[in-house]
Amino acid sequence: MADEIDAGFDPAATLEQISAATERVLLTASRFTDADVRAPSLLPEWSRGHVLTHLARNADGGRRLLHWARTGDETPEYASLAARAEEIEAGAGRSAGELVADVRESAARFAAEYRRMPLTAWDREVRWTAGQGGVARCWRG
Repeated sequence: MADEIDAGFDPAATLEQISAATERVLLTASRFTDADVRAPSLLPEWSRGHVLTHLARNADGGRRLLHWARTGDETPEYASLAARAEEIEAGAGRSAGELVADVRESAARFAAEYRRMPLTAWDREVRWTAGQGGVARCWRG
């Protein structure tokens, strides 16, 4: 049952926006060489490899939060902020091809979980690793 807040939320349209943005990132990243992914990004102390790894791990974290909202089974986004940082650091040095494949595969896993969400689950509260809470429909466009 939709309430006033839900009236403007269209899960399918939002997933289309997320998927289109992901495809733009993948198009750019697919042109990167191994040297390109080791180059600095615009984020302090992060290479492009860090950024791509972050995008992939963030998609996995988002998938876990969607699972939590859908099932009620508390599934943290990340084990901890330190674990998040370690995962990003560990993945940043991979080849350009491995990084692009990781972003592509994690995006597909996220989209699959997103499609499994019943309308009622979008208003269930979840909690991000940093402690803030919110409803699952935070992915609205």
